[in-house]
Amino acid sequence: MRFMDGSVGWADAGILIPYRYWKHYGDASLLPEFYDGMRRYAEFMIARCGKTGPFAPRVRLSRENRRYLVNAGQCYGEWAEPQDVHPMDWKDTATPHPEVATAYTSYVLGRMAEIAAELGRPDDEKRYREYSEGCRRVYQELSRLPEYTLDTDRQARLVRPLAFGLLDEKQTEFARKRLVRACENYGWRLGTGFLSTPLILDVLASYDLDAAYRLLENEEMPGWLFMPKMGATTVWESWEGTQAQGGIASLNHYSKGAVCAWLFRVMCGIQPDGERHFTVAPKPGGHFSHARAAYESSCGRIESGWVRTKDGWRFSVSVPCQRMRYGGAAGWLAPGGWCGRVRVRVRGGSETGCLGNRCHMAGSSRVEATTALSRSSSRMTACSGRRGLRGRRLAACRDTLRAGPIPTGELFARSVGAGACSSSSRACIVTPSCASTAAR
Repeated sequence: MRFMDGSVGWADAGILIPYRYWKHYGDASLLPEFYDGMRRYAEFMIARCGKTGPFAPRVRLSRENRRYLVNAGQCYGEWAEPQDVHPMDWKDTATPHPEVATAYTSYVLGRMAEIAAELGRPDDEKRYREYSEGCRRVYQELSRLPEYTLDTDRQARLVRPLAFGLLDEKQTEFARKRLVRACENYGWRLGTGFLSTPLILDVLASYDLDAAYRLLENEEMPGWLFMPKMGATTVWESWEGTQAQGGIASLNHYSKGAVCAWLFRVMCGIQPDGERHFTVAPKPGGHFSHARAAYESSCGRIESGWVRTKDGWRFSVSVPCQRMRYGGAAGWLAPGGWCGRVRVRVRGGSETGCLGNRCHMAGSSRVEATTALSRSSSRMTACSGRRGLRGRRLAACRDTLRAGPIPTGELFARSVGAGACSSSSRACIVTPSCASTAAR
């Protein structure tokens, strides 16, 4: 029964979890600790390339690409798509799924190549890169076959290659448009299963934010909001809940709850990507009146929210910085030796930031800005003001920064750790504890 081992999308967690830990926290310490096991699984994936297993479907490919097709071994496939999209039977749990398996082999080995490069293993990096790119070429050829065409209403078939970057330029353009049409044809309900549900909103939001929100807001089955509408207090394994597979599906199975990560990362825009580095870039949309999220990062609490107003949105962002000292030309200092920078930008190239106790604006649009931060209150609030550009030094006992008007767009705030800084530094720039702005 060894051919039943190692289904992609499940077994590759041994590689993807350390990888994502590294990317999220900027901490590579797990990689050498678990590299031997990760490497063994990567070789297990490579060993399946070019082979044909029991019950494998016949796939006709060019000779040069055939050696990278993954058409052997057990694979659960997409798993738990809506029954009217893909009714499951025993074959889904026991037979190869070459489209799914080849896609994940390319993606996972690409991540392994990054890990090998980080750990200074050039031979491993070269090997994993070769197979990752080989599987990617196979996937592109596979997508030209009628059995695996991109011209489909099956959402998972379009989400997966877009999320993993498997398609060529022409295929990518087609798949993006076809995914929106597939959602439209399915009444803006979710047609994905375990593997693609966590990916679909990110894929849509990358080129059509309105489509992502429209899918999120659907209250009909299958959909995220259908569950609480039916009284659910947990996330179901199957979209149909108690009606799925004769009622045997789990009613407490978190896979589809991965949508919450999108609410933090895109809707409220909190995106940690290092130990002391994060981006706040909320993207409001849909019919929501407001949204707010807080994240306890390794350097403190990050809060981000927005409220819909008559003319657009009002944003509020709070970023971590402990006790602050007004330092004139020396800028702002935080205890513990951590310094950083905040900048706020709206789409269209405009940018405002604080440098020491001066505020400046640069880009395609100019605003009036005056600055003042006190030792007791480091809150920054935006409001409307006259156009033009002006800045002046103020006394230490004022407590607001005002800037406006700001063009329509998305708030963008970034905090970057800048290393150690002592009280004698003359060029220290430190994140204020709270910043907010309004966009019209």
